[in-house]
Amino acid sequence: MVAYLALLYDSYLGSQNLTLLAFALGQLAYSVVVFSVYMANMPDTRLWPIRLPKVPSESPVQSRPAPYLWLAEFFDPNSFRLSASMTLQSIIKHFLTEGDKFLVSYWSPLEDQGGYAIAVNYGIIHLRDACCARLRSLPQVR
Repeated sequence: MVAYLALLYDSYLGSQNLTLLAFALGQLAYSVVVFSVYMANMPDTRLWPIRLPKVPSESPVQSRPAPYLWLAEFFDPNSFRLSASMTLQSIIKHFLTEGDKFLVSYWSPLEDQGGYAIAVNYGIIHLRDACCARLRSLPQVR
């Protein structure tokens, strides 16, 4: 609604220079509403993490580097290692699936990028048509 009102005001001015600002205002309004509803429904929620209680463990944390000691005060070390591992896997997967687009956009002129985008999307259309045709040929359950 905020983005719509900003675009309506922009069209009233006739300048069409506020389109990006309208999008940003809409995103900001959405964020404020979500945050407000979250805080209204969960009033006991802390916005900043608290330190974990000191628990004796078999492996001494003191032998770790200083940043690790700071993180260990707020996060469980096993959970933090798991989340760091999964984040690294997600970054690698992103580069493996989108890496061709990165390289094409970096090394190719704009005309070649358009041809590449058409070729990639054309292949996806054929795959989608093949899958939809297969789904249409299955018996329908009523």
